[in-house]
Amino acid sequence: MTADSKTKPFYPRLSVQNQSVLQRHHPLPILRMQMAADPRLKLLSASICILLLTVRAYGQSTGRLSGAVIEESSLPISAAYVQISHRYGEPILQQTQTHSDGTFELTDVPVGTYDLAIRSPGLPTFVREGLRVPAGETLSLGSITLQYEPPSCGPGVSSLPKIEIGPLAGGETKVVGSVVKSDDPQPLARARVVVLRGKKIIERTKTDSQGTFSWEGLLTGSYSLRVFAFGYSDFIVDAVPIKPGQETRIESLEMRRCAKEARCAPTKYNVSLVLCQ
Repeated sequence: MTADSKTKPFYPRLSVQNQSVLQRHHPLPILRMQMAADPRLKLLSASICILLLTVRAYGQSTGRLSGAVIEESSLPISAAYVQISHRYGEPILQQTQTHSDGTFELTDVPVGTYDLAIRSPGLPTFVREGLRVPAGETLSLGSITLQYEPPSCGPGVSSLPKIEIGPLAGGETKVVGSVVKSDDPQPLARARVVVLRGKKIIERTKTDSQGTFSWEGLLTGSYSLRVFAFGYSDFIVDAVPIKPGQETRIESLEMRRCAKEARCAPTKYNVSLVLCQ
């Protein structure tokens, strides 16, 4: 027996028919023979093993965070920002927004301890500290309720609109209002009225012959209202609260007439200064 026969494995030559039978019943010997004959298969096999181990290790070093955001009436809050950081106030590490049903999920969160912050316009920020995300598991926070805090009442101003909040059956939302001329207490028809959330226009309409406008079905939150009319100063109303089961009435928005062929600075008004419930 030569030295080569001691060091190299011996694989007998098999006919094509015998190889087929052996591969069906005993695939591993054929695979070993192929790997011995072609070093590239060995490298491919080693690469696949390393990849599988890496994927498994990564899956065990991350977790998930899930929950739902609702308001006091148990209705879901959509498009709320859900953010995590190592400590509240520090840079945000990961964030998402709630779906239409109020649910959210943060995936591939590295194992560790985080502070959670939930923000929605018109509602106070929710903060929960010291959340421990486990490896390979989902930390479920259940339902998180954001409670509306009405602004404190302040002195009213006669030239500013009257804001009132009233009950509305069925848990719906509604906004109604009226627009008048400041120099003549007559309704201003065909004025353009838009509802904004941040810089995004949510709804738009025009006042009717009586100077009135209305919307129904706005989502819970805080909105801005802007009224435009040719020859008049724009009227901006900030922080208009919308809540289920309530009707927000904005009466007598007085539009100030501009000088002929001149532009007027807009009239700005914050509801929190005069709103009383």
